Amino acid sequence: MSQASSTRYVPFIKEVSIDNFKGIKHCEIKDLGRVNLFVGKNSCGKSAIMEAMYFTGKEFLGPNLPQCITRRADRDSYSARELWYGYDMMSSEVQVRMKFVENDLVRLRIQYIEQEKILRDFLFSSSPQTELEDMGRDYSTNFSHRAEYRPNLHTNHNTEIRRFFDRSVFIDPTVKTDVRQIEGNYLNMLKLSEVDSSDLAKRTAEVYGTRPSWEFLPHPDFSPSTPSRFTILEGNRRLFFDNFGDGLRYGLAILAIAKTRMETALFIEEIESHQHPEAIKNLVSNVKSIAEMNSLQLFITTHNRFVWNCLEKEFQTEDERQKSLRVYHVVRDKNTGIVECIAQTRENANEFWSAIDKELYG
Repeated sequence: MSQASSTRYVPFIKEVSIDNFKGIKHCEIKDLGRVNLFVGKNSCGKSAIMEAMYFTGKEFLGPNLPQCITRRADRDSYSARELWYGYDMMSSEVQVRMKFVENDLVRLRIQYIEQEKILRDFLFSSSPQTELEDMGRDYSTNFSHRAEYRPNLHTNHNTEIRRFFDRSVFIDPTVKTDVRQIEGNYLNMLKLSEVDSSDLAKRTAEVYGTRPSWEFLPHPDFSPSTPSRFTILEGNRRLFFDNFGDGLRYGLAILAIAKTRMETALFIEEIESHQHPEAIKNLVSNVKSIAEMNSLQLFITTHNRFVWNCLEKEFQTEDERQKSLRVYHVVRDKNTGIVECIAQTRENANEFWSAIDKELYG
């Protein structure tokens, strides 16, 4: 997943630090790679790390803090307090800082302004040759209204980094039920390209054993004006997307999203969700392959040792693996909220999982 040329800038995140965000009091990762795998127990901070990076980027493009809260729980009412570690919005600031290659820096700082009863975020960006710029927007604490400022990136690579943020996608297993988005936003884009359409069909067939053929067809029970639906050929009949199993729908969504993205980051929650071991192997292989072709940076969470094992085997040389793959054991101290991301190697993978087996099964 190298840059197309030595003179062309392709962004990817090299460092991230997070303070007072959700369940994280402090977390810092210094050496991110092109492929980053986070393993760890439930509620150790894996998802919060990815949310911090993803929503910081999106906040530069428009108001996205409310979506940062509702991603996990869709309620009618919600409070900005839920962004803070320990809900302590009075005495601390939320801060997320990301450093890109060539040291471009973006940073989000969120403050509660008690006198005005508002939430204020400050957005900073810079290159080594430029000063930090102070931009941002105000929110009410329940996000019912907001006063806008127009944030602009102030880096040497503002166009590329803005595009990187704009194209990034957070993918979790709930996407499998969002049929209209998958069909309308991703599969629809691919059907316009014969090459991409054929490639996705072949990859889906490789992962799930389906026939390498798909198309959009009208549903027989609805009017012709109703949008056509995605179908895959199974035997002599075609199945609509809604009737696929959970694993196929989630895997297909991941593959389709990856195929439509270029020079950005994908944040994938529990890639093994609903997957048979054989499907995990082929899905991981295809996602990594697409990421290489499209210059995608991958952030993936997992609870499955097979995902780690499959990723390790996807790199042809040890040098390539060491340059591109990072595996982090995420550990959160429940008393302090400090989250450590402990780098793992292929050599200690068996030891890592053996310790977990011993803890679970004695």
